[in-house]
Amino acid sequence: MFLLIAFAQAFAEPTIRRAFQTKKNLLTHAEHLFNRLEHTLSIKLRDAASDIKKQSGNGKRKRKMSDNRQNMIDATNHLLQTHGLARLTTREIARKAKVAEGLIYHHFKDKAELIHSAIESRFSETENLLQNLPLQVGTRTLPEILEDVMVSVYRAHYEMVLIVCSIFADHQLRVRMQEIMKERDMGPQHAIEGLSVFLAAEQRLGRLSDAVDPQAAAKCLWMISIQSAMSDRLTGSEPAANQVRREIRGYVQTLMTGLAPRPEIQKKNGSKKSNKRGSNEKE
Repeated sequence: MFLLIAFAQAFAEPTIRRAFQTKKNLLTHAEHLFNRLEHTLSIKLRDAASDIKKQSGNGKRKRKMSDNRQNMIDATNHLLQTHGLARLTTREIARKAKVAEGLIYHHFKDKAELIHSAIESRFSETENLLQNLPLQVGTRTLPEILEDVMVSVYRAHYEMVLIVCSIFADHQLRVRMQEIMKERDMGPQHAIEGLSVFLAAEQRLGRLSDAVDPQAAAKCLWMISIQSAMSDRLTGSEPAANQVRREIRGYVQTLMTGLAPRPEIQKKNGSKKSNKRGSNEKE
């Protein structure tokens, strides 16, 4: 009833009555609005698709740029190993990496920075190992963990020791490399510090003697690995992987045992010497 009254009142208004009478015009107007809405939506969808395509294109370009950078680093590593530092040129690097020579300076400030990145990449395995050392605390035996660390350090330095020596023989390049390491706060001191923190954690668990200085022990382990690699590389020795590991295991065992004689060991050695003298006298 109320609806009928409201409808009658509304229809009594001339404007509303005309509106009902011109239903066709209203439908036409609605159709026009719908078409405009459809057109606007079509433009929005097209723009969205274009943005997605651009983002995809940017992603591909970024991946390509990243690939180009890695190719340059790989090419530099290869040329350093096969041609040496003296014959290393940006032209040769670009040719090996299959990029334009000018692209090198888009990724690196100079050739020294590229060489530094190439050398740094060779130590990635050791770096990852050291970063994961906190997860190793209290897991396997301490000698096993230290052995793996020292083998990794040995391998990295065995591959790069001649290149590093060549770099430090070049005054200008050496100074530039030191600048880069200072800018990026890099250097072996951080690796030694990480190893020292690990040893201190092992010490708190009672797996390392309280008499040991973790910092000094870490530096000893690090320097033994480097010196062993340098000695083998400079003398042209190419020891098999199992031989390297066996020698490093001996270093670790020596450090774990310690150099000072312990009472129980002295007692055993004294007993052996007495037995040997007794057998000699009988003869």
